[in-house]
Amino acid sequence: MSALLWSRPLPAALQAHTSSSERAVLALLLASVLYQSLLCMVNTLLFAINPTLVALVEALIYGGVLRLVYRRLPLGLALLALLALVNLLSLTVLRGLLDAKSVRDILIILLFFWLGLRHGSAALVDKVLLLVVGVALLLGLFEWLALEWYIRVFHTFSYFVNQSGIGRDGGAIFSGQALTLNGFRPDGIGRTILPWLFGPHRISSIFLEPVSLGNFSVIVLIWALCREGERRVSLLLAAGAAMLIALSDSRFGLAMSAMLIALRLLLPLRATALLALAPWAMMAAVYIYSNCFFEGAYSDSFVGRLTYTGKVLGTLEVGDMLGLQSPLGNYGDMGYAYVLTRFGLPFLLLGWGLLWLIPLHSAPALRVRALISLYIAMILSISGTSLFALKSAGLLWFLVGSLCAEGGARQEALSHAGVQRHDH
Repeated sequence: MSALLWSRPLPAALQAHTSSSERAVLALLLASVLYQSLLCMVNTLLFAINPTLVALVEALIYGGVLRLVYRRLPLGLALLALLALVNLLSLTVLRGLLDAKSVRDILIILLFFWLGLRHGSAALVDKVLLLVVGVALLLGLFEWLALEWYIRVFHTFSYFVNQSGIGRDGGAIFSGQALTLNGFRPDGIGRTILPWLFGPHRISSIFLEPVSLGNFSVIVLIWALCREGERRVSLLLAAGAAMLIALSDSRFGLAMSAMLIALRLLLPLRATALLALAPWAMMAAVYIYSNCFFEGAYSDSFVGRLTYTGKVLGTLEVGDMLGLQSPLGNYGDMGYAYVLTRFGLPFLLLGWGLLWLIPLHSAPALRVRALISLYIAMILSISGTSLFALKSAGLLWFLVGSLCAEGGARQEALSHAGVQRHDH
């Protein structure tokens, strides 16, 4: 039954993708990654970019994705979209306010998952990740070796001030700062990865923020560890991810790399389903540790972020966890509090359950879904909205959708269509 939910409309789309279709998908994925850096360039060289213009560019990207996929909507995805709409409308009525960002967050997941399900393939994922990693490395090296020239083109501090006002009133670490606030490790904290080589500078490259570059690198590493095919491609992607994690000084990326590699080597394929519990187990773990055992002071470290997330979870009431909080709190680095108050626990359980009900039969698809689940569980522990940043979230959900198509739904569609599939 679950197979039919996700594969029902696909038989009519089983013909090979045309080159023009693949180019359109690739262009949209690159636009989702690069639009912020291109707008930052315009902001630096031509005129100030305001939040309205950023929203308009994002809307154009969403419209482009919708244009490619709107004709065939899998029944399972249609049900999830309907549930999301009903949930958001109900919460809007009960709260007495509409949270536009919640709508955007859900839209990114649904549209790019749908794009992957409709047009994705492992080969296309390889292509786009290799391309983005290559561009990110080139611009990252340029930022490191020629910083003065980089900021003449990408003055990220002024760009984000124009977007949010953060840093406008004395928020800079030093006078004349041109990079984002987290583009440098403050005195007393310092770099974790190769401080003798990079100093306090954290490279952002095309992602404009080192946090986003680190998150993207983890997604690339997951794919490199799980994909099948030429080993050379896997090694290139893994090496690229490692270099980007080092450039961005991503403590999250460093910790995740160790966990991902260990799980890939030690976790049997049949046991990957255990990671369906990862977000809920992590939520319980940080809550219990922070509120029952931790007695120290908060520090801006990986463990400190986990502890603070658990402390905030302890302040939420039942109504907050059901998504009824009004006005909505600002949970900048507390992802679990963010998703609970924005979407409500019932919808999160349903959406997560549907993701894990998609029938998958290939080893890469099963492993990617499991490791992506771990990534989601961990990033929600230390960051509020990074999971929903279009410049990395679009690729993430396209990747998941592509593997769901190749690893289960598309095969089921072929079977139900009575088409003989030959494995080579």
